[in-house]
Amino acid sequence: MNQMPYAEARKLVTHPVACIDCHDPQTMQLRVTRPGFIEDIRAFKASQGRQNYDVNTLATRQEMRSFVCGQRHIEYYFKGPEKRLVYPWSKGLKVDEIMAYYDEVGHKDWTHADTGAPTLKAQHPEFEMWNQGIHARSGVACADCHMPYKREGALKISDHHVNSPLLKINRSCQTCHKWPEDELKARVETIQERHFKLRNIAMDALMDLIADLKSGKTAGKTDAELSAARNFQRRPSSTLISSRPRTPPASTRRRRLRESWASQSTSRGRGRTRCGAILSRRVNLRESKRRRNTTNIKKQDT
Repeated sequence: MNQMPYAEARKLVTHPVACIDCHDPQTMQLRVTRPGFIEDIRAFKASQGRQNYDVNTLATRQEMRSFVCGQRHIEYYFKGPEKRLVYPWSKGLKVDEIMAYYDEVGHKDWTHADTGAPTLKAQHPEFEMWNQGIHARSGVACADCHMPYKREGALKISDHHVNSPLLKINRSCQTCHKWPEDELKARVETIQERHFKLRNIAMDALMDLIADLKSGKTAGKTDAELSAARNFQRRPSSTLISSRPRTPPASTRRRRLRESWASQSTSRGRGRTRCGAILSRRVNLRESKRRRNTTNIKKQDT
């Protein structure tokens, strides 16, 4: 089917997802069925030094609660004339590592008509983004938030109405985050608004770059002269990541931590004010201890 035009392949599909995509029909255990995921998670694990990884026998059940989702919610491309489905993970899951893979194999999704840039389009890399986030590092699976547990009579099951955790904050979020629903929702909306603004800034900059490239091409600039700018168009996400400010010094991070807790404790009542004050004192004590140790070392040296 991979080599067929979409309109023709679509006629052979009545439903894109069924129970057997994620569950063994005999035992109902979670399983990965997509060959692309099976092959390329093996390549990813090999890049980390773990050879011959078999996801269906070596992954934990908690890992499988994300891996079955990662069969579809990923970045991919169709390789060669046979249109083989490939997940570009052999160098890693981060955007720079995926870009390095694409540069090595010379892949492009299309050539931009106005600029001539060999362009890439990320499909829907939710699995890759989740892998780099705090939830993955904390052992939280996709299903924990998007398919939280619920009761059906005496049974505890995963909710298979897969949708936004914000539609079921009580079961999706408050099992870990012990804050009121309104506050949790407000936090998420604030993060989303900031992300949307940053995305718009990046998109505006990209459109300006495309306009400049188009003007340069019209003015007769050579491919060699346009090469660097075309490369920036090819990798806007990678460029944005590499231009992030460096991590501030430890003293600055400690000061910001104290300021953050002070502001939070002021707005959250006496109990949390006390918690903030305790944390601030602990930070100050650690700082004083570090300075004393440094002073003692200097005295010993002299």
